Amino acid sequence: MGGPDSVHAPTPPRQGQQPPKARDLKGVYPDGSIEPALLHATQEHIAQMKRDIELQLLRDVKTVDPPVDADRDSWMADLERASVLAAELDKVLPTFFAYTEVPDRPLGPILSKYLGQMVTVSLQKRLVLQPEPRFILDQNTLRGYIQQFANLLVIITYRIDAVRLELQQLHGLTPDVPPE
Repeated sequence: MGGPDSVHAPTPPRQGQQPPKARDLKGVYPDGSIEPALLHATQEHIAQMKRDIELQLLRDVKTVDPPVDADRDSWMADLERASVLAAELDKVLPTFFAYTEVPDRPLGPILSKYLGQMVTVSLQKRLVLQPEPRFILDQNTLRGYIQQFANLLVIITYRIDAVRLELQQLHGLTPDVPPE
């Protein structure tokens, strides 16, 4: 079946592959902020990847049986949770790209799997609101996406926090530590 997970297969990272050190990042300021031009380019790159994935998804989309009435509320709650997590990922992906991508190890192939899932959730949300709802995600798939999105969000948040801390230490800035 040519579902959303097969839209773009991720390339596994090579053994021992490490993200770039904060000092090696181009377009990132000592406080962790990103040059506007780099941020814009990163946002555009992600948006273009999502557009490409959506075009492929629309060509290959397969419907699934609608949830039975007893499960519909649970399915809708899962769709909403997946949508919320996808929106949270959308907010942090540009920073993650800027903090992590290097020319010889592009992130696109790895993250395209998640972008495909995010686009699929967005499309499902639109399809379920139509006068004659269509379903392209079953509940098990939605729950899998929720878990994957939550895990990816943790990984991205840790990476962003680690880069910011490294930049602060590198440039002698004091981290924002809340009072006890």
